[in-house]
Parts: sequence; C-alpha cells; structure tokens
Amino acid sequence: MANARSLIVFYVLFFMFVGVTLPFLPVYYRSLGLEASQVGLLLSVGPLFALLVPTLWGQVADRTGRPGAVLLLVCLGSLAGFSILLTARTFAGVLGSLALFSFFNAATTTLIDSLALQQVADRGGSFARIRTWGSAGFVVSTLSFGFFVEVIDRRVVLAALALIAAFTGWALASLAFLPARPRVGPRADLAGTFDLLRQPQLRWLLVASGAHWVASAPYHGSLGMHFTALGFSPSILSLSASVAVGSEVLVFATWPRVSARLAPRRLLLLAFLVSALRWAVMGLTSSPAVLVALAALHGLSFGAFYVASISWVADRAPPASGGSSASPARACSTRRSEAIASSSSPPPPSWCPQPLRCCASTTLPRAATPRDGLPREDPAWNLVRRARLKPPAVGVGAIGATF
Repeated sequence: MANARSLIVFYVLFFMFVGVTLPFLPVYYRSLGLEASQVGLLLSVGPLFALLVPTLWGQVADRTGRPGAVLLLVCLGSLAGFSILLTARTFAGVLGSLALFSFFNAATTTLIDSLALQQVADRGGSFARIRTWGSAGFVVSTLSFGFFVEVIDRRVVLAALALIAAFTGWALASLAFLPARPRVGPRADLAGTFDLLRQPQLRWLLVASGAHWVASAPYHGSLGMHFTALGFSPSILSLSASVAVGSEVLVFATWPRVSARLAPRRLLLLAFLVSALRWAVMGLTSSPAVLVALAALHGLSFGAFYVASISWVADRAPPASGGSSASPARACSTRRSEAIASSSSPPPPSWCPQPLRCCASTTLPRAATPRDGLPREDPAWNLVRRARLKPPAVGVGAIGATF
C-alpha cells in the first residue's frame, strides 16, 4: 500500500505541473498566433475528456485492483501526448496533442485520490492534509515560474514536460508496483445517479452548477490572456493564482468549524453574492493590486461552493450510493458546461462580467472510504459520516477528478 510520503510527493509534483500550465498555457497558445476562438476550442478539450475518461480508467483500476499501475500508465500517456506540443505550431497539431494528453491526464487525480483515500482508510490520518500539499506545490511553481520569466514562450512547455517526467518517474518508483487489492462488493453503476436525479432540488442544483461553470470558463481559461492584454507581467498572474489557491486551502482547513455554525444552503447563498461581486468588480477595474486582492475571494467562489455543495448532496444521497452515483452527474454539471463555454465563444479580450456568474458553483461528492478512528476534524471523514458510505460501495471508478 502507498505510504503518505509517496502520495504527498506525487501531489506536490502533479500540482506543480498544474501551477505552470493552468495560468500560462493559454497565453502560450496565443503566442503561436492562434485566434482567440481557436484557443477557446483548445480549452474545451480537457473538460470534454473529463466527462468520461476518469470513469473509464477508474473502472480499469477497480477491475484489476492495481490503481498504482494504472496511474503509471496514464502518466506515461500524458507525457507522450504533451511532448507533441514541443513541435506543434498549428491549431491542428496543438489540438491533437491536447486530445492525446487529456485522454490520459483526465484520470490522474481520480487515481491518486483513490490511493490517498485508501491510505487514510487503512492507516488513519487526514486526506485533507495529504491533499493540501498539492496546493502548496501549485503555489510554489506558479510563483517561481511567473517571477522567473518575463515573456510566456516555449519555456512553459519545457517546464511542464519536466514536471510530468518527474511525477511519472515518482509513480514508477513508489506507486506502480503496489500489491493488487481485490475489489469487494458491488461495482459502480448509474442506478444511484438516476435515483438522485429524481430529487427536484438536486436537479435545480445541477442547473445552477452548470450555469456557473459556463460563466466561470473565461476566468479559468482566459485570465492569463486578460492580464496580458492589460499589460501585466507574468509575475502578476502567478501572484493572483497563488492568492486564489491559498484562499481555497484556508476554506478547506476551516470547513469543519464553519459547517458546524453555518448550514450549506446559507453558505451557498453567501458564495453566490460574493461571486457576483467579484466578477462585477473584475469587469470594472484594470488595477493589478485590486485584481490580485479579488483573487482572495476565490476561496468563496470555488472553495466554499465545493464543500457546501458536497455536504448538501451528501445529506440527500441514499446510504449505498456514495460517490459512485454522484460522479457521473457531477461530471455532466461541471465539465460539460465548462467545455460548452470554452468552445462556443472566444475568450473575451477584456473582462466581461456575466449575470450567470452569481449562480452556484457546485460539485458532487468525491467518494471516500470510512474507517473507525479516522479523525473527526478531517473533512473527508465528516463527508463520509454524513453520506453514510460503506467501503464495499466505493472504488476508484466512483471518484471524480477536479481542480
């Protein structure tokens, strides 16, 4: 079984890669001379593959009982796909590279999360504390890269490839040859999803979630281009991204205390109002200091939505459904909507607030495996307790990937 150190190192390296690509890769696409509409289509590739790929690779891992080996396979595929970007200069070449890369990479967080949750289930500890190291890696890499370069160019691809090679090598050395664990109990299917979708409140929640992700796609994909159009240096972009992720970590860390005092419905309402204010102000200012300060609201715009909606759905999930029933619905509500927003219209040359941004940004729960003695302060334990999940009902295929 994977130990905590092996998982932490992988999380750090993987999210260091995300910290380079998420803010800076769209700017690199523009440097190739691609049109804004083409960049929008490229940004839709990842969300489209995330609809089905995590479930596909998760099922492979469940049936073989070797999630570490499957993780190595998707890492190698990601490395092969992303390496094509070194020579791709046309829209077709970049699109092909991203399609191959996304076919594998979309399942990475699903697989590593399953290993981390199994570690917590078997040996105790905190999933949140293990996962937080990934956020730390994101902050370190995005700050380092943003302050190191003055112009976004091919170095984005080189740095990203080096990090993919690093976490692939680590997966080979410490995670790929873990002993097989036979799958016990029922396998994930769509029956639980349809049971949940019969609830009118959940359907409205999914509509709100999809609307939010459509509205948020320009922020997630085009913030770098927006900052570049305003004449900001890469360091401003990296600082903004780091503040945003830091605020997420703060929300996740304080959630157990907050949830005891504030009902999920009220927290969602607060996040709605804060998000609407955030997007409106971002559309009215070109001050780098104000824009970086507004990034601190990301803890509510994303973090609070995430944990509050998890709790909201977990309270309504049937005892045996767990994450397996929620994962497909979650993918449809977040990834598909983000893909539609990215591909249907080009990223705006300047920030344009949309009324839909005040809608709920919600995601359905990741599966977790409860264990007697798991610390009560761990958010994963709290969600498992409230959803009443059982170990036999949860596998890798039940865990949805997200960032």
